[in-house]
This record gives sequence, C-alpha cells and structure tokens, in this order.
Amino acid sequence: KRQRLDGKPCFDRKIALLNETGVVNMRRGKINDAQHYFVKALDCFKEKHYQNEENPVSRTNSQRSDFDVSPATFENNQFQAPSSFRAPSANSRHEYDEGVHAFTELMSLEDDVCDSIQSGTLYYNVALTFLNLRKFYEAGTWFELALVCLKIVDTNEEFAATLVRVQHNLGFCCYRLGQSELAKNCFEEALALATNAGLDKIFTALIRSAIAVLLFHSGSQSEKALLLFRENLVEYEAIYGVTSTQVATIHNNIGRASYAKGDYQE
Repeated sequence: KRQRLDGKPCFDRKIALLNETGVVNMRRGKINDAQHYFVKALDCFKEKHYQNEENPVSRTNSQRSDFDVSPATFENNQFQAPSSFRAPSANSRHEYDEGVHAFTELMSLEDDVCDSIQSGTLYYNVALTFLNLRKFYEAGTWFELALVCLKIVDTNEEFAATLVRVQHNLGFCCYRLGQSELAKNCFEEALALATNAGLDKIFTALIRSAIAVLLFHSGSQSEKALLLFRENLVEYEAIYGVTSTQVATIHNNIGRASYAKGDYQE
C-alpha cells in the first residue's frame, strides 16, 4: 500500500478504485451495488480530511452554497436540499422520455485530482444511481452538490463538458418533478456553457431538444418548439443516422407538436 511522504495512507488511490468499482457495477446493471461503492468512496474522502484537518476542502466564502459541502455534510449521508430545489409538484412528469434525458455517462477518477473534482465526481455518480432508480428529487439534490464542488475548478473545454452534463441532468430532474422554470434555467445555463466552450454540436443539439420539450409543454410556445424540433432533426440525422432511436424521438415530438396545433396531416 502506497504511503504519502508524511506517513498518511494514500486515500486518493483507494477513492479512485472504489469509484471505478461503482462504475463497473453500474454498467452491469447493479445500481444498488454501484451506489454502495460510490458512497464508500465518499466515506473515504471524509476520512482523508478527518486525518488531515489542517488542509480542509479549499473554497472561498463567495464559493459557498446555501448548504455546506464540507466532509461533515455527508455524515450519515443526510442532506438538506438547497432552497432553489423543491419537492415534486402537481405538474410532475412521468411519461416516456422525450429526448430530455441525454447525458448518462459515469465519471472516472484519477489518483491526483484536486478535492473539488474528487468530491464533485462522486456526488455526480451517486446522483446518476438515483436517476436510474427514477428518484428525481434525491438525484437533483446530489447533482446540485456536484455542481457546487465542480464550479470551483478553473474551466477548460474538457471540463466545461462535465459541467454541461451536470447542469443538464439537474434540469432533467427539475423537469421530471414539474419545476419547469428551474428546468429552463438549468438548460439555458448548460446551453450557454456548451456554446461558450465551443463544444461539439451534439451537446447544443441535445440541450436545445430539451428546451423545445419544455416549450411544447408550456402550451403557449408550441410553434417555437416545433421550429426547434425541426432544426434539431437535421442535426440528429447527421449525428446519429436517420434510422436511430434519437431521430425517431424527434420525429415523434414533431408529430405531437403538429397535432397540438391542428396540423393533423403533418
């Protein structure tokens, strides 16, 4: 077992291995086992800081959230939801996916990443386990924790893609919980991040599709939603191929929007 120069155990390697074990279990469909390993990795992260209290997670007061994200926060895995995130409303959506659920990739960890990336990655992976269990409120809370940690890190193009995934997934949770305005804000922020970072077209296309779905369900902007769906259809066909399920979903969304405006032939 490797040791640090000061004699303390090398927790970072253990955290990375626990995270990777969770990733493997998730890919095998063992969601509860995956969540178990991600939480064990968080426990290890907490233990690392308890043994090195003179070097706590670094963040300025301006980077603090409405809730604490220090190791003590995940004592017994009990979290207080932030004020911006609310429980399911009467408008909660539970029908089939309309192309809003887009970014499902788990995140791996290297041994030598900073604490913010380490904790943010673990929060994100736990959130994805809840998302797969359709526990959108719990998932959204963990995505917010991930966002607080990851926003501390200086962004480059590669890391901007990570922030976009987290922000979009948070929007998806809000959408499923019927919090349309919060979902719209999340998607628009994700779109701005993707655009400013010059990410691949697939990022902007997926986010615009989610915004179009929100517009469609608003009832008053179905024409704008239809326009976005048609624009995305061209990009989806180029990216995924005309026979893909993603393109089929866009066609179905166009059909629903056309039906809503009385264009039955379309």
